[in-house]
Amino acid sequence: MGKDVKQEDFSPSEYREFSQRVCRQLGEFKALLKRPRFGEGDTTIGAELEFYIISNSGVPLPCNQALRNQSERHEGGLDGGGSLQLELNQFNLEYNLPVKPLAGRPFTALKHSIEKRLRLLNRDAMILGGRVIAIGILPTLKEEHLQAKYMTDIARYRALSKSLKRQKGGPFRVHIDGDDPIKLLCNDVTLEGANTSFQVHLRVSPEKFAATYNAAQLVTPIALGVATNSPILLGHKLWEETRIALFKQSIDSRAEHRGRDRSGLFEPPRVHFGHGWLRKGAFELFSEAVAHFPPLLPILSEPETFAEISRQEGDVPSLSELRLHMGSTWPWNRVIYDPSDGGHLRIEMRALPAGPTPVDMVANMAFLIGMIQNVADNIDHYIEGLTFHCAERNFYRTAKYGFDAELAWLDRSTGRLAARRLTSLAEQMIPVAEKGLCASGVEPDEVQRYLKVIEQRVECQMTGARWQNRVLSQSGSDGAACRFKRMLNSYCDRADSGLPVAQWAM
Repeated sequence: MGKDVKQEDFSPSEYREFSQRVCRQLGEFKALLKRPRFGEGDTTIGAELEFYIISNSGVPLPCNQALRNQSERHEGGLDGGGSLQLELNQFNLEYNLPVKPLAGRPFTALKHSIEKRLRLLNRDAMILGGRVIAIGILPTLKEEHLQAKYMTDIARYRALSKSLKRQKGGPFRVHIDGDDPIKLLCNDVTLEGANTSFQVHLRVSPEKFAATYNAAQLVTPIALGVATNSPILLGHKLWEETRIALFKQSIDSRAEHRGRDRSGLFEPPRVHFGHGWLRKGAFELFSEAVAHFPPLLPILSEPETFAEISRQEGDVPSLSELRLHMGSTWPWNRVIYDPSDGGHLRIEMRALPAGPTPVDMVANMAFLIGMIQNVADNIDHYIEGLTFHCAERNFYRTAKYGFDAELAWLDRSTGRLAARRLTSLAEQMIPVAEKGLCASGVEPDEVQRYLKVIEQRVECQMTGARWQNRVLSQSGSDGAACRFKRMLNSYCDRADSGLPVAQWAM
């Protein structure tokens, strides 16, 4: 969705032409996967960090374009690589971190990049009367901040909003249970802008893609459960990672008769966990997205044929329409085809929240990638007897309950499924992640440093979400607005200290 979109309205003929190109490019992609040596290369990692811009009084500050411009004007504003992108709402920005080889000390390098970026942005935000903060959902957010006037005023988001609303044919409805359930009705997609995440990218070779993707699906619930940081939405105490429920519902473009399109056929939500274990490879995910989801942004590129490109040794097709279509679907683990660097595949893991600190986010990343790298080598051993439905249920249970979640896991001694507390399962998977990272060439001291952050968090069962809830429960009986603001001030102070959340005082 990062494409430079200039038009907002599209004709029926543009939708038809776009769909035809997507189908042709799907065939070209299938042929490309069979090309010798396609997608080979070193394993690399990257990430995208979304964050809030808040005023000195702790409320959203709608100035993302001004802040990005200010940062780019300052000498050294882009030092260390990476780039800034405008997000859906005017009080959000995204930092695309530089890509690093997995071998060596990548997590420390990424931690330093985040720290430097936040330091530079806070310097520039001070000029605008605010600061930036990495947190899954801002606790001082109000419903007025999620109206259309707060949407970033660029064609890409106006076009996206129009297309989702056209397909929806009515308002977007959100209903999330919890200690204080919430129901919301919104005529625009700006509810989605309440969510900020730390999205992790892992480059994967085509031949290892199915095993690696299945491993990511299996272990994402565990990584999410120990990383929750979004317990509050509009003053309501909901899930430990409320982002998961909010994102899924806030851009659900299906009509009110959910689960069926207007012809009566099954229609899955565009935000989903998946539809089954991957059987062969990445092509399944592309073909599934083409079959299930109508186009949102039928932007036509300059025509390009695979035959023309393949005559140029080493070149690969851009497949612009197919990539754009994939970018307008939002599975929690998404396949990406990137034509750069000779063409390659990545898994974009979208479930982790932003915050609380750079060391926490990088530790989450290390834990997730380490588990994936080890489990992928033994994936059949892990998923024998564990249905995909169990993995999906695990995902939503950890989002809702965090460390209190009970997950379905295969007991090797009995061969039967058993309920496992997330705390116990996370403890079991820390050495699994350690082996996966070490086998990938990550330096042992690097592995120990970041998995120790996870280990401490599991020992004290403390995440950003739990810290927020505990502080609120101890903050007196004055008004909710005062308590949320006071908690946010404490959160910001502790985040600025750089200490991981497991070491934060109440």
